[in-house]
Amino acid sequence: MVGFHAIGDPDEAFAFNDGEIAEAGWFTRAEVRDALEQGDWSSDPPQARMLLPGSISIAREIIESWAYAG
Repeated sequence: MVGFHAIGDPDEAFAFNDGEIAEAGWFTRAEVRDALEQGDWSSDPPQARMLLPGSISIAREIIESWAYAG
């Protein structure tokens, strides 16, 4: 598995070209931190605007490193 960081432009439309991504959205650090406090996709019931991957995933590590960087 490989993980990446990138800089996105929220003024650009999302392009779902490979069929793997079902939906996407732009989130502020505050929104991501709130979601981190709510738990992950296995939380019952999830209350956050976004559902986060589990704590042992590389995706969660990338999200946490961005959320707490600024």
